[in-house]
Amino acid sequence: MKNTFGSDLSLTIFGESHGRAIGSVLDGMAAGVPVDESFLAACMDKRRARGDGLSTTRVEGDAVQFLSGVVNGRTTGTAIALMIENQNTRSGDYAKTADLLRPGHADYTAYAKYHGYQDARGGGHFSGRVTAALVAGGALVLGALNRAGIEIVTHIGRCAGISDAPFALDDPAALAAQAETLLNKSEGFALLDGSVEEPMKAAIRAAGAEAAMQCEQNTLNKLCNGITTINDSIKALDAVHQKAEALDGQEQANVYAHEVVPAMDTLRAAVDAMEEIVAADYWPVPTYDDILFYV
Repeated sequence: MKNTFGSDLSLTIFGESHGRAIGSVLDGMAAGVPVDESFLAACMDKRRARGDGLSTTRVEGDAVQFLSGVVNGRTTGTAIALMIENQNTRSGDYAKTADLLRPGHADYTAYAKYHGYQDARGGGHFSGRVTAALVAGGALVLGALNRAGIEIVTHIGRCAGISDAPFALDDPAALAAQAETLLNKSEGFALLDGSVEEPMKAAIRAAGAEAAMQCEQNTLNKLCNGITTINDSIKALDAVHQKAEALDGQEQANVYAHEVVPAMDTLRAAVDAMEEIVAADYWPVPTYDDILFYV
């Protein structure tokens, strides 16, 4: 499977979510086609997240740079290379989950395709971030189609059980009016019935809040269980240590080898598990990395 779509007119996507940049290469466009950068920017703005609880919390500028194929506002006929820099990445957030295959993501697909060599940060090449490159390439083609009198419109048919008005496929005049409504809509959801927009937004935000609450509850449960396990492990270690100190010679050595050391391993495993879910700023004791390399 390649990252190129189409034959006579092809679009190749490249880049990863937390790499330097993402982008696309559009090949096959005729020479001399006007490129409306304001239209391109408007298309990118429609896709861009705004941190409003309706999509990803990651907000990027999504400024498109032409690396080749466009001169003086027109296509040259050669491949058009588009690049969008990644400026808001927090790769450290993924350090502890790099080897976990997350449900609802393409992590397993990436692992199977790239045999463990994939860039796992932010979903890598399979991130929704890469759709920005698709929008950029598609906007150039859409602009050319518009100038040829071809309009393409879509709408949200259904979201969270809430339906928009359907396209009037059997009534050309009504369908044309619906298309015009969508084409003139510069912001908000692509809907024919504006009254369902706020209920859709409310449902999306409610789903996000529920997921966040469930995530926080799961983390809290892990913390509570971890604290209990650590306390129990400390008590167990203290008990076997006192037992060993009451003995001498070979008997003491046997208790240390067969009871104290395993109890220490149990405690260490519990602390390691806790360290995985506690942010570094809140971790109260030196980490193993600190002990090994800095203390």
